[in-house]
Amino acid sequence: MGATLIETTGERKGQLYILEEAPLVIGRSTEADIVVPNALVSRKHARVSWDGQRYVVEDLGTRNGTLVNREQISAPRPLTDGDEIILPGLVIVFRSSDETMMLGAKPAPRLTTLTFLFSDLRDYSAFVEQRGDAAAAELIRDYRVLMREQIAAAEGAEIKTEGDSFYVVFDTAQQAVRCAIAIQRMAARKTAERTDRPIHIGIGINTGEPVPEGDGFVGSAVNVAARLAQNAKASEILVSEVVRGLVRASGAPMDERTGITLKNIEDVPRIFAVDWTERDPVA
Repeated sequence: MGATLIETTGERKGQLYILEEAPLVIGRSTEADIVVPNALVSRKHARVSWDGQRYVVEDLGTRNGTLVNREQISAPRPLTDGDEIILPGLVIVFRSSDETMMLGAKPAPRLTTLTFLFSDLRDYSAFVEQRGDAAAAELIRDYRVLMREQIAAAEGAEIKTEGDSFYVVFDTAQQAVRCAIAIQRMAARKTAERTDRPIHIGIGINTGEPVPEGDGFVGSAVNVAARLAQNAKASEILVSEVVRGLVRASGAPMDERTGITLKNIEDVPRIFAVDWTERDPVA
């Protein structure tokens, strides 16, 4: 995926930012690329940029400083894979492929195989009408916490969250399916504990070679995953035949679903539903 920053703390844990040649500013200002709503953070606190050879991070003359791997920096600091950038209320990890860290190399998007997971909260609109805005806000909060905990545990990266929808990317299909199963199991447990606040989630997963675009990806691989999520019933995980093929040897029970139409997708793949009730379907 080239060079990225991934938040590892707070409500946005797992949020991914794709680095390009343009500088990325971190700060309290709403105009910053990564906004940190913490009084100890300056309006423009730190900057990550490409210096022509590598990515560097620098503190922008702040009172409280910027740390890399728990050491305060006083000058632009070159970043290497796994470095932690620490500000008050924020920890982000720098990740990079060898191609973008080579001296003199120019960062550029490259095609790679990734797996995408989309999810939606089912019956949410009806819940709002029946229970009111306050209860709906609590439901959304529980849902987001649940999702982000499982995404982080499976080493996924949250690309975008809007309303009750999540858009997540994984390096492998195994990670994505394992994450989806964990999400559904935890949602079932939470629903049993709080029947007045049921968490019913529809999930779609697809694997392919997307094209990096802005802070996310575009292409058929992404579109199919999103359409699968739209067609997934409450507490259902739908995957494409590509995903099924990649995880088949791991023993995840799946049943084929027929008669499903994916909007604006001409070549609809075979679709399978994962039986997440089995004890350990993906080891």
